[in-house]
Parts: sequence; structure tokens; C-alpha cells
Amino acid sequence: MSIVSQFKSREDRIEEHIKEIYFMVQEYFQDLILTGSSALFIYLKALNYQDLLVKLGNPNDVDLLVVHYEKKTPNFIIKKIGTYDYKRTPEKSITLSNGINSFDLTYVHNSTKYNRVAGLNLLTLKQLREHYKDDRADNEKEKKKKKKR
Repeated sequence: MSIVSQFKSREDRIEEHIKEIYFMVQEYFQDLILTGSSALFIYLKALNYQDLLVKLGNPNDVDLLVVHYEKKTPNFIIKKIGTYDYKRTPEKSITLSNGINSFDLTYVHNSTKYNRVAGLNLLTLKQLREHYKDDRADNEKEKKKKKKR
């Protein structure tokens, strides 16, 4: 660890880690959009919402959308990116892991909107909110099912 990195804040180290993965993947897939808790983290840091950054905590992983322009969604044919190895794949999404950290890649069509923040393409806040709203609704449905049992 360099002497400079010893003095970096937790937030700076997390942002550095997210950017490292983003730019590494961008060598393979040019058009990327950061999403999930990592995108939310970058927004909150850029807006200097320290209280919300603390509440958010560390992002679990880095979620990236790979923009494609074909009519049909292509399949991922990649087994390794940097030190990250292919872990699993449903169809249009894959996870790569190096045993400590992981990131997910999902194909999206070119109509997905994004904002440029801190040198990264981030899914718009409106779309992030919709995504989390869908997750919350799914979680509520699961809780109701468990109560009925």
C-alpha cells in the first residue's frame, strides 16, 4: 500500500475501486453504464451527501450495463476480464469474480439513458429509483407469501 493511499478516505478508495473495474471492463465493451448501489454511491459522493453515504455503506458489487445496438440481445462469450473469472450466467447477464470482489454485466439496448458523473456513465437517478422500487415491491410480495404459510 502506498503512503498516499493510506490517507485516502473510505469513499475515495471505494470510488477508485469502482472506476478500476469500470475502466477495465471498458477495454472489452466500449459503451458501459454503471447501475445499482455503485452508481448510487458515485451520485451521493459527487453531491457530497456524507450522511447518505454512511447509510448506504459499501456497495456489494459493481453492476454494469453493456449497451448493444443489435435487434437481438447477444450472449456473453467472455470467460475472463483482468483477474476476474466467469462465475455464472443466466443468458444476457454474467458475473465475474476474483474471489474477493465481483461485478455483473448485463446487456441493454441502446435506448437506456445515463448521466456522466465523475468520468463514468451512470444510469439516471429516475431509472435507479424505478429499479429499487421494483425490488422493494418484490420483497413485500415475498414477505406476504411467508406470512400466509
